[in-house]
Order: sequence, then C-alpha cells, then structure tokens
Amino acid sequence: MMHLAAIVCGLLPIVLGSQMLIAVDNPFGLCDLAVPDHQNECGIAGVWRNQLQSVMKFTCIGGHIEGKYFTSVGNADGFYTLSGKYLKPDDDTTVVGWVVAFSNDMYGNSNSTTAWSGIHYADESTLYTHWLLTHFYPRAQLWKTTMINHDDFKKVC
Repeated sequence: MMHLAAIVCGLLPIVLGSQMLIAVDNPFGLCDLAVPDHQNECGIAGVWRNQLQSVMKFTCIGGHIEGKYFTSVGNADGFYTLSGKYLKPDDDTTVVGWVVAFSNDMYGNSNSTTAWSGIHYADESTLYTHWLLTHFYPRAQLWKTTMINHDDFKKVC
C-alpha cells in the first residue's frame, strides 16, 4: 500500500534486484558521498534523475565524464558504467555527451547501448538531453535497431 501512496504523490518505485525502493531525495544512497571539487570541473557533477526515475552519478575531470547509471526501464538491473565528454563553451553552460553499454555483472549483456547528448544552463536545474538507443536485431530487422527520444534530468545532489 505504501508503494501505491508513493505513486499517487508522484514518486515512482524503483526495483533493484528483488528489492523495491521508493525514489527519494537520496536514491540508492548516492548522495552520501559528495563529489569533491577537483572531480567537478564541469560544474554539474553529482547525482541526476530523469522523468522515468533513472538515476546517474558522474564526475568530470579534464574534459572526461565517468560514472554509473541505473535505468528504471526495460529488462535491466543494477548499475552500468557511463563514460563521456564535456565542454564549457562559457562559464554558464556545459555541453555533455555520454554512453552506456548495457552489460554488467548482475544482468549480463543486453546487447544494447545508449548515447546521450545534452546541455545544461547554469540558471536552471535541468540537464536537457536527446538519446539514441541501439539494440541488436538480425540484419533483416535492421530498421528496428535504433530508437531516439529525450530525457530531462533534474539534479538530486
């Protein structure tokens, strides 16, 4: 019943393995250890959550982004490594791009990757992105290998 109340209040449950968690201000305890300033050269490192409750935490040093991503959609479980790049066209804006290959120890290889490209403006708490997801299908079904959409990530901590 608690899960239904959370959904009604706008919080979606997150399933990690066999455990159902409610999306809170500190998903999976990722905010317990703050990103040190020297690992936040892009100015936006930390924990972010999108509209579907997928969560990521990343650092940024010397033009590179490294972190982990938890997807709340599809047949996936656990955290996946994310890796990418960032640029600072000015002091107020960060342009980012990162990739996740959906293969990990918990779930194995899902034969798919997703690449996000986005922008963050300093006067907003949103990271606006578009993504391409490519999933393996035999060549005869090439037409359905890639999907495109967008995510708006909100800063958690």
